[in-house]
Amino acid sequence: MSRTGFRAIHETTRAALVAFLLMAVTLLVYAPVYHAEFVDYDDPYYVTENAWVQEGLTLHAIKAAWTEPVLGNWHPITMMSHLIDVELFGLNPRGHHLTSLLLHTLNAGLLFWLLRGLFGGIAKPALAAALFALHPLNADSVAWVAERKNLLSSLLWFASTLLYVRCMRRPSALTMLGAIALFAAGLMAKPMLVTFPFTLLLLDYWPLHRVEGLGPASWPRWKQLVQEKASFFLLTVISCAVTLSTQFSSEV
Repeated sequence: MSRTGFRAIHETTRAALVAFLLMAVTLLVYAPVYHAEFVDYDDPYYVTENAWVQEGLTLHAIKAAWTEPVLGNWHPITMMSHLIDVELFGLNPRGHHLTSLLLHTLNAGLLFWLLRGLFGGIAKPALAAALFALHPLNADSVAWVAERKNLLSSLLWFASTLLYVRCMRRPSALTMLGAIALFAAGLMAKPMLVTFPFTLLLLDYWPLHRVEGLGPASWPRWKQLVQEKASFFLLTVISCAVTLSTQFSSEV
């Protein structure tokens, strides 16, 4: 094997070690959350006083997760995660918090790999991922069971972006299909992901450099980039329509 090949393997090994350490530190910092209880704000709607969620993975509960909005929001992927938790742990809050801990830890590692894929290197992606993982603003998402939707949508956002970046560098219809599927799942975890197609356009501009400039000369290229994301924008429109419909219905 050439010296370049050995160097690449060594770099990948170092990156894997850094990712492992980052995830271990994240898990350690948030470990006290494991001993927390449910809270009275929103947790009753999502878990502790939700009759069909307390059934666990019954056919009735699964159907309800996909057809019944909670607090005016349709997010079946999030509700399915609560059903799985109840099936595994009942109403023991430790099990529900453990799931949230593991999701946030996985998000930290996934973000590191995404940033490394976009910008290269190890130190800067690790620092940025650590800032995300350990920032106090994320405490609510980890410690508050009702905020499971934030953790799931972040996971699916990062994973979809990772596949998109890979597809731009090594074109593959299957990889692009995976990115679209993960984005669709992310919208069903939390509709906040409707901005996702616009972030892809930003990545096209930098750091992927798929288009140069913002002036009139670049407009045909921008049009192409928007058109190739038709599936993402269509899912965004559908999600917005569903969200507005469920919000309006809940108010009525």
